[in-house]
Amino acid sequence: MDDYDGQAVYWELHREATRGGLRPAEPGRLALRGAAAAEAGARDLMWATGADNLDQALAVARGGRPRLSPGEGRSPVVRARLEEAGFAALEALAERTGQSQSELVRQGVKLVLAAA
Repeated sequence: MDDYDGQAVYWELHREATRGGLRPAEPGRLALRGAAAAEAGARDLMWATGADNLDQALAVARGGRPRLSPGEGRSPVVRARLEEAGFAALEALAERTGQSQSELVRQGVKLVLAAA
């Protein structure tokens, strides 16, 4: 499963769900079991948390993501919509650089604020 791209799979499922094209799986079909399920779950958790290994992913999942700035509580969150071309470019840059989309957006915001 070296060619697995959890992010691409996630966004394809998201697009399909948004179009209403997802239906519940028939019992016994499309379900991973045993070691295959554990491997897929670990891989997806590491992707979702940005962790390098399962122990780090579990720590993030159990305790939440670390704050980006000093203090207590959650870091502020900003949501934004992008046009398809911009989002595709962001995905490609994240893949090429190995950085998360969030990190790339944070860097972009810092550059815009520094230039203002």
